[in-house]
Amino acid sequence: NEVAAHSLCGISDSNDPLKHTVTIKQFPFNYLLHNSNYMVEHYLYPQLSFSKLPKIQKGLKKHFKSEYKQISKFRAMMYLYSLPKVYKSNTEVIHPVTEKTYTLPLK
Repeated sequence: NEVAAHSLCGISDSNDPLKHTVTIKQFPFNYLLHNSNYMVEHYLYPQLSFSKLPKIQKGLKKHFKSEYKQISKFRAMMYLYSLPKVYKSNTEVIHPVTEKTYTLPLK
């Protein structure tokens, strides 16, 4: 989860989790994984118990609609294994052979 949470957002000069981290949706497995997929929430409030992070997520979605990023586990793994890892810029990756460009963050 942690690799996907950071790899799909591009490079950021700031230390803002809303800009460089994504939360991975893993329903119905969130409970079994002790809510460890709530990466944005965890980085904003590291002192909170993981059991409280779903409530934090609701507030973040309400107040930071355009900045909050969440992606399904399936889509995250698909992007993680299919997209190139060569950065063209802070927010774009480029396939080294086809030169096709993908803009991050992915939603």
